[in-house]
Amino acid sequence: MEQYPAVAFMVRHGNILAVLAGLAPVILVATGVALGGWHWGWGIAGMTAGIGVGFGVRVFAELVRIIVDMLLPQ
Repeated sequence: MEQYPAVAFMVRHGNILAVLAGLAPVILVATGVALGGWHWGWGIAGMTAGIGVGFGVRVFAELVRIIVDMLLPQ
């Protein structure tokens, strides 16, 4: 797997990356609401986006693991 460093990174750190990617929109919107005076409705949108992005990255990481298990020799 040393030939595919991006795949190795996703296999090793996919779950942490999914959590960080899911928290990024929430933190961004929370900062905007607190410091930028954004409307509180953006908070709901930020949480929804965080859940969607986190879920998408998690699914992608799991698909990469499945492909690695099936196609790459151990």
